[in-house]
Amino acid sequence: MKKFGRARPVLRNPALIFDNSAVNRLTDDPQRALLQPGISAGFCFRLAGDTFGEIVATPDATRRQALLDLCKCLVTTGDCLQPHDELLMNVIKEHSKGGSYDWRAVDVTCKEYEDEIARQEFIDDNIAAEQRRFSAEIGSEFAQIHEDARPHFEKLFRRHGTTPPSLSELVKALQMPGGAFWSLGAGGYRKATGTTLGEAAARDFVDACPPFRALLMALCVAQHQRSVQNPARDQQACSTCTRLYTYPIASSS
Repeated sequence: MKKFGRARPVLRNPALIFDNSAVNRLTDDPQRALLQPGISAGFCFRLAGDTFGEIVATPDATRRQALLDLCKCLVTTGDCLQPHDELLMNVIKEHSKGGSYDWRAVDVTCKEYEDEIARQEFIDDNIAAEQRRFSAEIGSEFAQIHEDARPHFEKLFRRHGTTPPSLSELVKALQMPGGAFWSLGAGGYRKATGTTLGEAAARDFVDACPPFRALLMALCVAQHQRSVQNPARDQQACSTCTRLYTYPIASSS
């Protein structure tokens, strides 16, 4: 989401993370008054930044307000996370500082989002429309990347007389020595830090940072669903990958 510090909190209770569909279902649940205190007492609720962005983009003002009011109650005993792109950038930058590295110690909370959920000073129909436009642009760019790659895969399959590989076969091929999995990882590291990693160093970082591995795996899933297989088979590929970006960090204690 477009943006409108502190030390990372230690989670006293298990983390509970909802996607947008879960927030909507709890908002509508007739037992919400009973469920909500239990959630607050038994869990540390963590609102993913991308879920917050989807809520902000809700076109109907009354519905949007109901969703925000629920989040306000839940975040009171929890926190809100950064958007997945910023979150991963910070995890990578921490590694580039050198020394002992623990990705779980990186602060991934977003005080600005928490303040807006509490005060609700800026979100209105105009902000909602802007967020929808922003999300649509990102979604179009994401889809176009894989649409452009699809003819190259199809040509490769025809040339070698092979059928499209399964996801596990694709990942295995990409993770071979010199494979695109590692160059993609090195590219992500360079984008965040300006430092170019060789394959061995990229492998070491992927091993040291499971959330970054999840990012790379999410991109493999997206490539398989949208470039290798029929993209119409899974219209939720983009949102699924976004969850993979965020949740490994969000659920750690």
